Amino acid sequence: LEEYLLLLDLDEVDLKGKVELLSGAKALLSPIQWEEPFGLTNIEAMAVGTPVVTTDCGAFREIVPRAERGFWPSFWPLVPAGRWDLLRDTVNHLLTDVSLWHHYSIAVQERAVRIYGHEVVGAQLREADGRFLG
Repeated sequence: LEEYLLLLDLDEVDLKGKVELLSGAKALLSPIQWEEPFGLTNIEAMAVGTPVVTTDCGAFREIVPRAERGFWPSFWPLVPAGRWDLLRDTVNHLLTDVSLWHHYSIAVQERAVRIYGHEVVGAQLREADGRFLG
């Protein structure tokens, strides 16, 4: 697994830098161990077609595509928090199966755009404003 990892310690990256980093990555490994309320970094990675492997915590259960939704029965991108062995095996599986990586990359990008794209979120905000302002 170490041969695949690039660990970055960045204080802050502008939008262009973030897009370059995420779109150039083979995957985003997000081993959160708490009930994350949203997970913007995962959505940003998915939006540029970068597959996400993360823990089965908080909002990630809803954000990240998974096998039960009709994806690959042999691939589960959400692993229990603290199960470093499963996280390692999942990343290895994703990065060594070119077909799986390709299909999952397309699926995460389509999901990010369909659910979190600016047109979708903009329409939801306009609808909420209309209800609120009456």
